[in-house]
Amino acid sequence: MNQVAQGYPGVWKRRLIQHRSGHSDSAKAVYWLQTPRLFADLRIPSTALPGLALEALSYSQHPALCEQKGFAGVTQTDADICQWHRKMDYQPVSGDEDIGRMHFETSERLIETALDESYYEVWERLPDSLGACRGQWLQAMDEPSRQGCLLLARDYFLFAANRPTPLTPGTHLRETFGQPEGLKPFGAVLQG
Repeated sequence: MNQVAQGYPGVWKRRLIQHRSGHSDSAKAVYWLQTPRLFADLRIPSTALPGLALEALSYSQHPALCEQKGFAGVTQTDADICQWHRKMDYQPVSGDEDIGRMHFETSERLIETALDESYYEVWERLPDSLGACRGQWLQAMDEPSRQGCLLLARDYFLFAANRPTPLTPGTHLRETFGQPEGLKPFGAVLQG
């Protein structure tokens, strides 16, 4: 895969997502760090997450952690179409494609629209993320199947690593959390 177009690298913050249904969200903290090839995306719910180690949380506090999202992989661009090929994901693998039509309103403001026009998103680049931009895939020496990536955009960085035990494919982490077999993968989410 080739490098993305020159205007993409940096850290982008989502200011708004608007769905065709009328639902919109501008409160969730969503960041997308793009290097010339690799990307990582972090989505933090607007409700406060517990600030304790997993072991210190009560069982009733665990579901809040299921609402986070994060994923990383390789970005492919073709004219105004951008596709994010996820290689690791905090949520269970859903099999859905992550692809959108991109339009630069300015060099620092980007509009993403679903190919079927079911949503649009407004992204703004963080000004202090321009400059040196690099991404590197990593592999654990003692467990070659464990991978990670480190991405840098000037003063920002994002590290992502896959789980030691993959989750069963599904639609959302909260669906597996209530099941006894769901507890082990959930506990693995914050490890390594």
